[in-house]
Amino acid sequence: MARILRETAELLQIDGAIIGRYRSYEKTAELIGGMHESIEQIAQDPAKLTELPGIGDRMAEHILEILKTGDYSLRAKLLKKFPATLLEVIRLQSLGPKKVAFLWSTFKAATVADVERLAKEGKLRDLPGFGDSDRPTRNRISAYVEDVQAALAALDVHDFTLVGHSLGGAVAAGLAERLAQARLATGAEAALDCRAGDALRVLEVRGPPQAHRREAWVVSGEGEQLVFG
Repeated sequence: MARILRETAELLQIDGAIIGRYRSYEKTAELIGGMHESIEQIAQDPAKLTELPGIGDRMAEHILEILKTGDYSLRAKLLKKFPATLLEVIRLQSLGPKKVAFLWSTFKAATVADVERLAKEGKLRDLPGFGDSDRPTRNRISAYVEDVQAALAALDVHDFTLVGHSLGGAVAAGLAERLAQARLATGAEAALDCRAGDALRVLEVRGPPQAHRREAWVVSGEGEQLVFG
């Protein structure tokens, strides 16, 4: 039971389903796999299934279908779309449904042997998430801000536009804050403009630190506005 539900969740991820759709199968598989009482005994009274945490009427129907047929129709449907061997590839260390989906869509790699062949041919090394490099040891945003600031100083760059998305957006905002605070503390005048959207931040810096002009620096987002000026 737990295996069928877990594989359904994995196949849904390979198929590109949103998290809300596959996560319920994962949670139910975890629940059933950790129970002392068998799901077969509980399901003898179907009403008791919905008393289990996280089990609604729909999931209870799925469980009863699996108990009755030995399989689940959605899983069977997905296995007509994707090779069953992808479920074996997922078990490889460091791989998961999303990477397996990428390997399938890009290389039609459907077996463990296919992945081994791609690795030996060096085709995985430069792919996102497949590189040989060690995991970064500096994972604080402030550390990335320091790296960017050091690079700009080394290159003697004073006029630049820094665009960041997601983590990069946080780095851009952090750099803007650091530059603004430093210039306000020293009395230096320079133009800083940082604009933020839901996921994208753009930092524009114009002129060297000694520029004889000053404009307000604004970070604006949903419900947030900070002004330095």
